[in-house]
Amino acid sequence: MGTLFGKVFGVNLKTGMIQSVFETDGYKLHHLDYFKDDVQFRDDIHSIIKTNEAYLDALDSVGAVYSTPAIRKGGLRFGSNDGKVQYRCR
Repeated sequence: MGTLFGKVFGVNLKTGMIQSVFETDGYKLHHLDYFKDDVQFRDDIHSIIKTNEAYLDALDSVGAVYSTPAIRKGGLRFGSNDGKVQYRCR
């Protein structure tokens, strides 16, 4: 499943346990601009994101994943809001 903070999680449907994590390029470059290491918003986030537009810009920056990831030919593919089509081989 994709997230708004730029990660995609592979989850075991039987156990609910996370089996894999993929980080978008935007997440790797910009997550600390908005989040702590545990992906909670920074304590000063209200001084960083002051408008709805700034919030949407932040989601674009970290590569929010609105699309449903697809598994095809041994790899995971999905689009992210940092303007990329992501691909990860198994």
